[in-house]
Amino acid sequence: MFVALRKYTNMKRFYSVVVWVAVCFVIGLIASLLQSEAISEWYPYLQKSSPTPPAWVFPVAWGI
Repeated sequence: MFVALRKYTNMKRFYSVVVWVAVCFVIGLIASLLQSEAISEWYPYLQKSSPTPPAWVFPVAWGI
């Protein structure tokens, strides 16, 4: 009986973590959809400091 209860508790905890991770992804998706137009409109026109790398560097750096 205790083994079955422990297995149920572990599965319940696993599903709880999965649900919270999914909630975080959904919130991130909604935020990105709401901000995508604003970022494309104002970010390119910001006055960036001289050490700011060019845009092509970011995908290369994140891929490493």
